[in-house]
Amino acid sequence: MVSYLSKREMAKLLGVHPDTLKDYRQEMIEGVHFIRPNSRVIRYNPDLVTHWFANRQNPQLHQFVIDSYLTSLPENQPKKRGTKPNQKSA
Repeated sequence: MVSYLSKREMAKLLGVHPDTLKDYRQEMIEGVHFIRPNSRVIRYNPDLVTHWFANRQNPQLHQFVIDSYLTSLPENQPKKRGTKPNQKSA
């Protein structure tokens, strides 16, 4: 499970002003790099944002990291096929 960070926490981690994140969001993917729990709040995925920040000049590498992240999400895991319970005939 990802622990998302607030704008101030993320800005501090990157060493930038909190308002700079607004500009950066134009290059990020909503739902991957950040989420909006409601209309007034934005939370950042620290692992993906710091990787994006460090590798802005290498988008192919960052895309690989995004793909790996998306594949690792529980909703993207293969469904386990169970056996059907035995049905007794009447």
